[in-house]
Amino acid sequence: MTNGIESVLGDGRAYDAGFLGTEVSLPRLGDEALAARLDDGTTELNYLHFTAVQREP
Repeated sequence: MTNGIESVLGDGRAYDAGFLGTEVSLPRLGDEALAARLDDGTTELNYLHFTAVQREP
């Protein structure tokens, strides 16, 4: 059994660029330095079926 976080994070089923039948890339920030960094140094939060990037406050 998994908790809520494990059920939506880290299972590899985040944003799918080909979902609409044509390739639609994940949008990028104009300045990657504005993105908040996670503990592992990455910027993308991968949830079930979507991906989010948070701006650094």
